[in-house]
Amino acid sequence: MNYNKIAILVLLSSHSVAALADCAASGSNDVANCGFENGDPPDSWTLNTGVLTLNMATPKSGSIAAQIDAIQNVPDPFFATIDSDCFAVNDDASYGFGAHFRLLSGATPSCRVTPVGYTSMNCGTGVTALPNSPNVSVPTGVWTQSATTIDASGIGSMHFQLHCSAGSDFVVLMDDVFAGPGLVPVELQSFSID
Repeated sequence: MNYNKIAILVLLSSHSVAALADCAASGSNDVANCGFENGDPPDSWTLNTGVLTLNMATPKSGSIAAQIDAIQNVPDPFFATIDSDCFAVNDDASYGFGAHFRLLSGATPSCRVTPVGYTSMNCGTGVTALPNSPNVSVPTGVWTQSATTIDASGIGSMHFQLHCSAGSDFVVLMDDVFAGPGLVPVELQSFSID
C-alpha cells in the first residue's frame, strides 16, 4: 500500500471540507444569514413554498439548517422553495454561488439555486437572466452541493431561490448558501494518481 497517496488524498479532502465548512467564515460571502443561524423564521429569507422549521439536529455547519417540508402545487409536483433577500454583487467576471441540500425523508428531490440578477443595486430594475446552478439529486443523509460560477459583469444586485422538487412528498434541509467574487465550488469530486 502506498501511504504517500493516502496522505495526499487525506490532505486534499481535509482542505476541501475546511474551505466550505462554514459559509459565514468567508469574508467574501455576499449572502446574509447564509447558514440560517439568525431569527425564527430565518432573517433575510422568505419562505416561498412549503412548511419551514429550523433544524438543530443535522446542520451542515454551525448550529441550524433550514428544514422545509414540501407541499404540492396541484397539479404540479411537490416543491420546497425559499427566497433570499436582495444583496449587492461585486461586479466580477468570476462570481460563484451555491448551496447545500440534504434529504431527511420522502422522495428524492432535485435541487438547485436559481439566481435573479439586476443591473440596479437594490434588485429594482434591469432584470437579467442568469444560469441556475446544476440540478442535483439529493439522497437521504448526505449533504449535496449545487454550485456554479458565472460572469457577473454588469450585475449590481441579485437574490436567490433555493428550489427542490419531486414527484411526491419529501422533507429537505438547506444550509451553507454562498455567493461572491472568486468563490469557486471546491468539493472534491474525484481523485486519481497514476
